[in-house]
Amino acid sequence: MDTIFQHTINELLRKDKTLQIEEIAESYLLQKTEIIEDSIEFFSALNKAEKKIITCIKKINRQFIQDDLEEPIILNSSGKFIKKSNSFQQLLDIFYLKVVNNPNLFAEKVGTALLRKLGCKEEDCYITPISNDKGIDYWGVQRLPHIISSPAHSILIVGQVKKYSGNVPVEDLRAFLGSVQIALSTNYFGEAYNLNTPIILQFVTTGELSEEGRKAAATCKIHVITKRHLSNMKLL
Repeated sequence: MDTIFQHTINELLRKDKTLQIEEIAESYLLQKTEIIEDSIEFFSALNKAEKKIITCIKKINRQFIQDDLEEPIILNSSGKFIKKSNSFQQLLDIFYLKVVNNPNLFAEKVGTALLRKLGCKEEDCYITPISNDKGIDYWGVQRLPHIISSPAHSILIVGQVKKYSGNVPVEDLRAFLGSVQIALSTNYFGEAYNLNTPIILQFVTTGELSEEGRKAAATCKIHVITKRHLSNMKLL
């Protein structure tokens, strides 16, 4: 499945409203490429990305129609806006069968879902680029607007996603903690966040924890989310 269509599906999943194709294409280019915004190259790539999204949507809709199903993504008559239909969940079911077998897509899907479950707004959810993830797959900010203070109350949430068929190596848990500490000390999340920031660490895995792993996670204050947990939350 084309990566720009994967991005489109994730945007539709995160936002319960009609979306503008141009905005989806723009966010894709900013997140997935290194093209400079407002450059001639960017506007050229934006036009191509919009056309690619429309082509992908029409293709998947045709496949659903051939199976006597409703189109999962509704494209308006102008060809500029899209929204989910009642059969969108069926598209997700097909899509995520492929996602689970792709580590990068799996991290994006699970990371976004967990951040939203914790109350992070969509603008406060971040999936780190593969080329510069610093050992961190996703992070977000949970803001506490009902408490007025300066600086404002917030909690940083940082996660790593790893696929294992057995037990999680203890050294991977410790390495994750080290990566977060380095990221905080180098202002990776921004100048507002440092080693004294309230933080929730999440290590997401398809594997399980050994007794040694549970002790290491407790010592490092890491919340481990296993395949069983993901399944119970309907994220698998």
